[in-house]
Amino acid sequence: MESHSASLKVYFIPSVFTSHLVHLFELCRCLASRGVHVIFFSTPSTTNLLHKSLLKAEAAGHRIHVHNLKFPSQQVGLPEGVENVVGVDNLDAITKVGQGMALLRHQLEQFMEQNPPDCIVADMFHPWTSDFANRLGIPRLIFDAAGVFPACCKESVRRLPNFPHLVNSNSNPFILPGLPHQITLTFSRLPEYIQNTTPLTQFMESVRDSESKCYGRIINGFAELEEEYIEHYKKTTGKTVWHLGPTSLLNSSSEDKAERNLKAAVSEDEILSWLNSKQPNSVLYLCFGSVAPFADEQLLELASALESSGHNFIWVVDKKQRTEHETEEDRQKWMPRGFEERMKREGRGVVIRGWAPQALILEHVAVGGFMTHCGWNSMLEGISSGVPMITWPLHSEQFFNEELILRVLGIGVEVGADNCGVFNVLLGIATKNMVKRHRIESAIRKLMGGGDEAVEMRRRVRKLAEKAKAAVGEGGSSQQNLTALIQDLQEMKSARTKAQIDNINKGGGN
Repeated sequence: MESHSASLKVYFIPSVFTSHLVHLFELCRCLASRGVHVIFFSTPSTTNLLHKSLLKAEAAGHRIHVHNLKFPSQQVGLPEGVENVVGVDNLDAITKVGQGMALLRHQLEQFMEQNPPDCIVADMFHPWTSDFANRLGIPRLIFDAAGVFPACCKESVRRLPNFPHLVNSNSNPFILPGLPHQITLTFSRLPEYIQNTTPLTQFMESVRDSESKCYGRIINGFAELEEEYIEHYKKTTGKTVWHLGPTSLLNSSSEDKAERNLKAAVSEDEILSWLNSKQPNSVLYLCFGSVAPFADEQLLELASALESSGHNFIWVVDKKQRTEHETEEDRQKWMPRGFEERMKREGRGVVIRGWAPQALILEHVAVGGFMTHCGWNSMLEGISSGVPMITWPLHSEQFFNEELILRVLGIGVEVGADNCGVFNVLLGIATKNMVKRHRIESAIRKLMGGGDEAVEMRRRVRKLAEKAKAAVGEGGSSQQNLTALIQDLQEMKSARTKAQIDNINKGGGN
């Protein structure tokens, strides 16, 4: 395979958002590991962020070339070096980062016109790449950091026969038509850009339009997780999908699992020492992703539920909002008086402010549950580690992912969030979900209490974890998909070359 794939040139165009960036780079490493010549477009500060992964790829002999673009910091009003959302702590700066990303298009097009690739793998936030790839006569693969199940759900919503009438019945349940399973939702759980016309609505329409023009989709996931929906997606869109992960399982060392290109806010030794002192399945891990600014009142409800549940926990909170140096008065707005000190003294809980070594924590034998916002990558890491979940979706496709966890896979318990937050990719999120402490505590006790239902969920998710590990192993489904994708790209390249030769010969005979 390597002798054939070495002649393939594939360009990867990431977005500036952390989860998208990290996982697309890991998929980039998958192709490079097979000898494909890869160019990963970046900017200087983002390249520094990926420095360790690049060194590992180089040491492994993978052909990854990073092409740094000049980020238009001055043009959008940002300080030099601010080129992605990592460490950005205000909405104005996030807006400007997004504007800068859009302005990179000219540099990207110019480079690719002068150095044409055989395929473009572009994040969903670059919808223009489908038309551009078609103009070059090459395939474009879309990456949107989610699975094929939520994609099928979104397409099903478009087929609802009485969609306009649902607006007037926010809480009345309806069944999504045409799906392999009976998926029931309410209007309030649909992505906000579907509920209302927002600045994001038009953009997401352009994303959908670009997907209809692309060659297919690559997924950070494994086929066994959503087998029926792979076939459903092909049938309804006519597009092929390749599951190539889970990429989190490609990180073998504890250092890789701890950092994933971002420096953790707590040391590996410290967190492992605490976990080693706990019984198997006795710790609940809570993390709601990088875009989850809960109101103080909601965090207070959550902290109160954690304390009254009596279970051990590791709770990750947003460092941008909750710092170690806040005053006692500020802390009491979102945490009961003395809560953190009591939890430390009793050895019951750890609060992490900032980036946590999530993959390392989830795979520890002491962790028996994961309270999550149902972001695709977090959900996948929980499944890959064999940990059942408490679902608390916030925005975008996360309510669809909750349905996959609860109804299709049967590996989770819901807290009962029922309103999709207002989310704008450039402006952040305003959550509308206020979940009371008794509902949170009830979900914690149900999952962590050791009842028959929790035992069965744990059995199911561990079986899925075995399938995930097999998928990335030799001969596994993800490895087979990678082989099939490379073969497809190679065949298309050969067909283009033959067509060019035929055109030249025809021209020469006239």
